[in-house]
Amino acid sequence: MYLHLGQGHVVYKRDVIGIFPLEGDTPANSEFIEGAKWGKDVTELEGTAKSMVLTAKKVFICSLTPGTLEKRWKGKHLNL
Repeated sequence: MYLHLGQGHVVYKRDVIGIFPLEGDTPANSEFIEGAKWGKDVTELEGTAKSMVLTAKKVFICSLTPGTLEKRWKGKHLNL
């Protein structure tokens, strides 16, 4: 199964380690993101950063909230 992060970016659910809120600019978030950028493992999607999705291979900075990503994870955004 896949998790759609927006803007055409999709990751395997099994590769997702965690989804973290980016509320404010905390030193821990900034330090982690800067370290990941140094290793060229960060993909920043357009828009205001609201969440960080950590996968086995990359870090994605998303404009979607963690709640929206959770709904997508559970398939609750689909009107079936």
